[in-house]
Amino acid sequence: MKKAFACVLFAVCSLCVFAQAQPRQILSDRDIDSFVKNYETIMETLDEHEDEFSALAEGLDTAEGDERTRGLMKLLGAPVSKELQAALSRQGMGNNGFAKTMTILFGLIMVALEDGLLDADNSDEEERAEAEEQIALFRKAMNGADVKLISQRKNELMPLLGHGF
Repeated sequence: MKKAFACVLFAVCSLCVFAQAQPRQILSDRDIDSFVKNYETIMETLDEHEDEFSALAEGLDTAEGDERTRGLMKLLGAPVSKELQAALSRQGMGNNGFAKTMTILFGLIMVALEDGLLDADNSDEEERAEAEEQIALFRKAMNGADVKLISQRKNELMPLLGHGF
């Protein structure tokens, strides 16, 4: 009996350690429409309030593995001022506009990396491995349905990469 209980307890603990909850879906087509329509104003708003969230992003480039994923998830869910949230809401991004905006921006980076890998000539394995690591990080930190939506709308979103991003 004790042995069976110990096995069950071990299995449950293992699942808790290795299972990572999928972030909830937050994007809709309407959010993408608002982002595209108001991109310039949204980016100006983020620039004006950069000090609110820049400290959270500082360690992301040096963090590794799960620490990096947790850092990105923390940034995506970072609390921001009512002023920033209201400004993003006025741009059609809703009451969680910062999280939606960051999800779209990180999703765009991920889609660009994936497209770059498809077009790459595979000559630089180190760059390829780094890009694959970044893609895996974004996939862990974002909801799959959000990633799919961004990917489906990439033809509208990708041109924005050249406009101050």
